[in-house]
Amino acid sequence: MRFAQTPIAGVVIVDIAAHSDDRGAFARLQCPDEFAAAGHPFTPAQTSLSRNPRAGTLRGMHYQPAPNAETKLVRTVRGRMFDVAVDLRPDSPTYRQWTSAELSAENARALLIPEGVAHGFLTLEPDTDVLYQISPAFQPGHEAGVRWDDPGFAIAWPMAPTLISERDATYPDHRALTIGPLIIGGRLKAMLKIDPTAKISPLADIEDSIRGTLIQIGARTVIDSFVKIKPAGGMGDVVIGCDCAINSGVVIYTGNGVTIGDAVAIAANCTLAPTNHAVADVTKRIRDQGFQASKGGIVIGEDAWLGANVVVLDGAVIGKGAVVAAGSVVRGELEAYGIYAGAPARRIGQRGG
Repeated sequence: MRFAQTPIAGVVIVDIAAHSDDRGAFARLQCPDEFAAAGHPFTPAQTSLSRNPRAGTLRGMHYQPAPNAETKLVRTVRGRMFDVAVDLRPDSPTYRQWTSAELSAENARALLIPEGVAHGFLTLEPDTDVLYQISPAFQPGHEAGVRWDDPGFAIAWPMAPTLISERDATYPDHRALTIGPLIIGGRLKAMLKIDPTAKISPLADIEDSIRGTLIQIGARTVIDSFVKIKPAGGMGDVVIGCDCAINSGVVIYTGNGVTIGDAVAIAANCTLAPTNHAVADVTKRIRDQGFQASKGGIVIGEDAWLGANVVVLDGAVIGKGAVVAAGSVVRGELEAYGIYAGAPARRIGQRGG
């Protein structure tokens, strides 16, 4: 067998080395020893067959999240198909990139798809049969997927599908996935829990982390372009409620934790920084002094409204329905339905008063 590495680590094209004579040909399709010697250890636990009578049938993009993640060796034993792998491993340099190979009965080529990589295919001929070899054995009830036409992947399918299941057609975009805990290479990745109805701009930047930090975004919340949610400064979680609007340029650090209630509006370029650097020791650079003890993170009650360029610091509690004017700096507690302005923010009025 011959092994050719694709641009995505662990996704490997496997070609047979056939021995031919007057009778025909004979070739080994899988051998654990050869795979291991090539640096791709794989011992199948289960073999399955997918039969596809119609050309244009699309299946995908499928994967099994940890702890039931699986490696697949996929080949076509009849017909021809366009086979695709999408890298969903957040710590991979090719995260969210895709690669493809044409697999056919004639070329006898296979594609090895490792854990953490989604797989799908589009049949190019009628009566295309696909053989799967899987390790470990498939675990029903743990299936997951992303949408075949997710613009974040921009897969260049060779033709439009003519047949696709309702499940595959309605998978969420990758940014709407619920992921977690995701364990790759023995490392705990951030837990991302994003409601499928949330609308997140492809230009938003929700960073991953090795901290195990939870980032949760509720139903119908809108995250605009250039919003950045960054695990930094502490082990706190970021929990954003339902029906919130987070506008362009907002930066949220996880720090000692951020909790944002339902129906909160945060205008452009606000900063939520629930952690403070230590600065007292003048014999050390600030960057070498670490962070001050937690003041409890940031809590923003439901229906609160923050104007542009507001800075909210560790220990701030913004009460339900409070309004904070543009450019304010928030420390400590702001009462419910109060109107605040200034640096530091001071009460200047009352909603409904």
